Amino acid sequence: MLVAIIVVLAAALAIVVINPFATKPTTTPTTVGPLSLRANSPTGQQGSQMLFTLNNLRSDSYAHVSMGDGAVVNTSSSTFVYNYSSAGTFLVWAQEFGAANNTAYANTASGLVKVTVLPNIPVDLQQFVSVPDIYFNTTQNAAAPVVGTGQTLNLYGGYGEISQLLSSSQSFWNQTLNSYNNITDSVIVDHYTWDFGNGHTQDVAADASTSLPSPNPVTVSYGNQGLYTVALTLVTSEWLTATVTTIGLLGTTTYTNTTQTATYSVTVEATVAAGNWALASTVGNVPNAGVITEIVNSPGGPYSFDPQIDYETTGFEVVVNTQATLLFYDANSTSVWFPYAADSVPTIGNGISSDSMTYTFHIRSGMKFSNGDPITAYDVWYSTIRAMLFQGGEPGTADWIISQYLIPSDAAPYFIPFVPIVNASNQQAAYNAITAAVTCDVMSGGLCSASASSVVFHLVRPLASSLFFTAVSDPLGGGILDASWLQSIGAGITFTPAGFLAYQDQSVEGLYSTQVQFHPVASGPFEVNTYVPATSVVLTPNPGFPGIANIPKQNNTIIIDWVSSPAVAYQLFASGQGDIVTLLPPPYYKTVASTLVPNNQAVIKGPFPSITEYFAVFNVNITTSMLASAIGPGYTIPAAYFANTQVREAFAYAWNYTNYVDNILGNKKYGFDFGDNYCGVIVKGLPDYVPPSSLNGCPTFDLVKAKSLLYQSGAYNTSVNFPIVVPTGDTTDFTAALLWAANLKSIDPSIVMSPVYVNFDTIIGLSVPGANPMPLYFLGWIADYPYPSDYTDAMYLGNGTYPGPNGWSSTYFASLGYASEASAYDQMNALLSAADKNTNLSQAAAQYQQAEQIAVSLYMYVYTYQATGFWITKPYISPYQGNWGYQENPTIGAGADSCFFWWVKG
Repeated sequence: MLVAIIVVLAAALAIVVINPFATKPTTTPTTVGPLSLRANSPTGQQGSQMLFTLNNLRSDSYAHVSMGDGAVVNTSSSTFVYNYSSAGTFLVWAQEFGAANNTAYANTASGLVKVTVLPNIPVDLQQFVSVPDIYFNTTQNAAAPVVGTGQTLNLYGGYGEISQLLSSSQSFWNQTLNSYNNITDSVIVDHYTWDFGNGHTQDVAADASTSLPSPNPVTVSYGNQGLYTVALTLVTSEWLTATVTTIGLLGTTTYTNTTQTATYSVTVEATVAAGNWALASTVGNVPNAGVITEIVNSPGGPYSFDPQIDYETTGFEVVVNTQATLLFYDANSTSVWFPYAADSVPTIGNGISSDSMTYTFHIRSGMKFSNGDPITAYDVWYSTIRAMLFQGGEPGTADWIISQYLIPSDAAPYFIPFVPIVNASNQQAAYNAITAAVTCDVMSGGLCSASASSVVFHLVRPLASSLFFTAVSDPLGGGILDASWLQSIGAGITFTPAGFLAYQDQSVEGLYSTQVQFHPVASGPFEVNTYVPATSVVLTPNPGFPGIANIPKQNNTIIIDWVSSPAVAYQLFASGQGDIVTLLPPPYYKTVASTLVPNNQAVIKGPFPSITEYFAVFNVNITTSMLASAIGPGYTIPAAYFANTQVREAFAYAWNYTNYVDNILGNKKYGFDFGDNYCGVIVKGLPDYVPPSSLNGCPTFDLVKAKSLLYQSGAYNTSVNFPIVVPTGDTTDFTAALLWAANLKSIDPSIVMSPVYVNFDTIIGLSVPGANPMPLYFLGWIADYPYPSDYTDAMYLGNGTYPGPNGWSSTYFASLGYASEASAYDQMNALLSAADKNTNLSQAAAQYQQAEQIAVSLYMYVYTYQATGFWITKPYISPYQGNWGYQENPTIGAGADSCFFWWVKG
């Protein structure tokens, strides 16, 4: 793999070029086996030591090891350490010399070893720097990074993340001077600089529209055999623009001043081998064996790796690989589980009480956290308590899933999804309820004992095992953390009523334990080794994970690279620098199918069913005061613009559903079934699915009706100018938003809607009740568990993941004079609460259908499509035991998130 790596303000490197063929041995050495070199770990971090091993180094010899960054290590030991001061992907090789006469005995020129050194970048630089990428086109240079002497090498440059760059604006009125002041602070890509490692450099401008280097690629050739360290530097510049508008007796004057305040640089390095070299061979010619690299077209990176905090798909991929749960889904089944941290799956009479209200799990012995601590019943108990205390976190967490079964919703302290259980007036009662909800087989002083071997869940109502198991198998909420470790880093729980109340604050953004957020101790097959904010993460095997039935002990290193450009994601994959690529927009599937698949450079697996849905979200109570600072200046829209049902309905009828699926998503255009139209959040594949034909009011594309609805709403000819927020990199919905905006403007010229890219993690961070400035935005939902409540509670219920941050409240609607809307929303909430608690499944199904009908009539969302799943991998990547079902479970990844313990390379 050749990945792009950061070095902030890197110094120029000295180049050491060694000819491995210049000296011939004058004596015949004693044969001890062929000389070989290996890195004990294929990845490391800038500034940290890496261990290397020389196999079959003679006792009367020493080795001259070129590290790929221009430095050389001389050693007579079979092991040595090296500290890379730079970050990059380097090719390492060794020569063996006799100690007595310096005669060259052997070398590893035919087995160059690749090592990846990740950067060590301060978090506070994240908004000021961007990470460049170096990649090759294998149709032009098939063996790159090995190239023949004199051969033209095409070097491509790009960036991994650019969407996180600083862009902020502040406006205020100066009453003394009677002036309006606007200050904008922004960071942009300024230019790139190539250093070819042969004494030549080249500056390259950044394209104004894409920020990619122009020209791209650049070319270079090397006349002499050797290893050359190529470096690409991306330079960003910070600009401060101040605009002052003064209103005086003689009129209005405006003064603008723009100043460049700082520049920043990030350098990536890669070794190029010119001449007669070869990379270390592997069985079946699998490149970089032991390392699986996934390229993810997901700008901004993850939100958290804390299993009780994270609630989004990017961080979930890390959590599902690093944190164990009691049970886990068996392959692609949504109703069969295998024991994970538990030693068996409970059944009635063997762990489940006859009334289905008590569930007991005996903890598997022999499993350890990545720090060596044993995983115990105490840790499961502690993590469950933590989940209940975090279920009211901001932004919302997945902890409501387990909490809903353990805390009553009809008696104090009340369970309300996404609302803290403990408050100032119910501390003792809430403490008693939480500690009674989960216990152990050995209790001491009302708390679980460290000697316990089983954890016991006490449900508030009878529940079918197939539903409760979905909660304890969900890594988000159900992931098991090390209680002792949490306590040791100051993130432990104080087991008192006041302690519970105070601990809930740690679930609020800005008050998180950052060590748990991004570097938690692992209980699953992998641990977080290195994390570069918004750029990449390296997962290495958890040494304490012994391997269990269904999940083997791991020996691969995993690299996940998040990039903000689908073009760069595709090129990195196509040039062999990634083994898996995910979240590519539909146009790239046709490119992969027509160029890579026929040449045996890729495999497309799918489509397969998914219960993932995507939609556009209406914010009915926009925090307009934050629009300028959070998204950009110049927007004007009433806070309650989308509180009017007929306005939302008009927007829904202005969306061209068929054109979106056929031509923008691309089913017809690209020849792949990427997804289908749907209506209502209980999608096909879930129990109690209601087809659109059984629902009234499912919108179609009808601009005449949309215009009529705007007239009826009273909002026609209301001048609005607002952003529609699209996750950065989502070119499909960006295109759709442009067409949607054009449709709306065609029926009402006063509507100006502009798509704006915003990082996914920023969107999540802005989704806060009472402080959400996004008027309209695209997101989606991937199942926590395959049951209607997982969807309806998060997307319809008051204070849910979406309704809470988007202002949905019957009190709010009533205050605006929308009495019928307030009544309908109350009715829907009552139906959902009843259905969630109803043990009669047929009655619950009827209640869900009624609630679904009300929600559709309220036009809470514009339903864009229900997705199908695909995997795009290299041909040497296959699923565990050859069973694609392991990577197709719709509640885990569905073609977006990998269970890396179920991938095989080679």
